[in-house]
Amino acid sequence: RSVWETYREQGEEVLVMHLDPALHQTLRTAYNNAKIIRKQKAGPTLDPKTGLAMEPIVIPEDALGGRGGGIGTNVYSVYADPENPESWHHYALHHAKMVVSCMLTGLESKTVLAKDLAKDGVPFLAVVDSDVEAHSLYAAGCRYVIQQEFLAAQVIQSLLAKSPQADMLGFFKKQSVQHIKDIEQEQGNPTHAAIAEFL
Repeated sequence: RSVWETYREQGEEVLVMHLDPALHQTLRTAYNNAKIIRKQKAGPTLDPKTGLAMEPIVIPEDALGGRGGGIGTNVYSVYADPENPESWHHYALHHAKMVVSCMLTGLESKTVLAKDLAKDGVPFLAVVDSDVEAHSLYAAGCRYVIQQEFLAAQVIQSLLAKSPQADMLGFFKKQSVQHIKDIEQEQGNPTHAAIAEFL
């Protein structure tokens, strides 16, 4: 399940920034005329640090791109360099509720972004490959770092702790059946099917 789909369903505005023309076109097509889910807000959002009303995020016109470019959806695909500080400022990431980087590359730019977002109190989550990268991002102010190998090891450790020693084969058979059901459910989602090759 994509991060943006989860937040779309919660009624959040989602900006997906990337440099993949095929993904850009696929997202624009998949989310054009998608069901719009909007959160009803009781009043202005207050900055937790200052207590002042924060300005709403305005999705720049070039993110909408006219026909098929985000009209009728709350997921906006933008073809922009996610490692470039100019992109961050143009799309006002410093006003975001949260920023998530799913790129495995670009430690230097993620470190700079983590520092910038920490100054504005914007939670930044990132994916990395190594302990060194995780430590570097935490030191720069990243709120949470997902290290793939560590996460996989935790899942396996958790499963082993839950599995009854007497029936490990049966336990893992049940786990795999559930996992297959989850995969098939995702494959039945037309939006996910369209973007699956990019995930």
